[in-house]
Amino acid sequence: AALVGLNQALYVAHGLVLPLASALVMVALMLGLHMSWGYLVEGRAKRKLAQAFGTYVPPELVA
Repeated sequence: AALVGLNQALYVAHGLVLPLASALVMVALMLGLHMSWGYLVEGRAKRKLAQAFGTYVPPELVA
């Protein structure tokens, strides 16, 4: 949103147009990678925690 706002301000003030497509695609790609990485790390941490508590607590209570 900030990049689009900056582009709008530069266009109104100076008539400049920034190429936004590559920047917006990069932001979307980074968001997707960040969400995927977070999902994988969270799943690994959850399995590790369940494994640690699984020896002390019944499995049906851990999941």
